[in-house]
Amino acid sequence: MKKNSARVPLYEKLLKELKSQIVSGVYQKGDLLPSEKELIDAYGVSRITVRKTLSILAEMGFIETCQGKGSVVLFGPENS
Repeated sequence: MKKNSARVPLYEKLLKELKSQIVSGVYQKGDLLPSEKELIDAYGVSRITVRKTLSILAEMGFIETCQGKGSVVLFGPENS
């Protein structure tokens, strides 16, 4: 019997990656994150995975998603 508990969902991997890039300053306050399409292509994940990740980042206060504009980083050095 295989253990499935060791498998990390793709959205969690992408969430960890994007959150790390925001906290480390790769993306700074006011920057736009790559588009959904760019994230899909860069990480080889589905649109559903990207949208779930962006939704969680927004709930956590790291980004704000604006329809037609994209995802704007809200987190900056003053937040750390």
